[in-house]
Amino acid sequence: ARCIKLIKRMETGRAKKYCTRGLEAHSRVGSMGRRKNKETSNAAVLKEQDRQRRTCKNGDQAIADAYRRSTSSCQMWALVMGRRDQVA
Repeated sequence: ARCIKLIKRMETGRAKKYCTRGLEAHSRVGSMGRRKNKETSNAAVLKEQDRQRRTCKNGDQAIADAYRRSTSSCQMWALVMGRRDQVA
């Protein structure tokens, strides 16, 4: 119950007293972004698997690369946030 109240305060910009790091994915905007990222990465993997089936070639590395490309913005964001936390 306290976490829900804190998330609501975070969404309205009133959570100044508490650290909200790690709760981003539980906000409306954060959960929508997380869902979109999951859908995008899932689609990239399925597309690569389909390509491999059509060409009769199997390659775990190609699937991993497709996933990595589709999630690179998430990794970059995590690095930025980590550096920001390191400075604070």
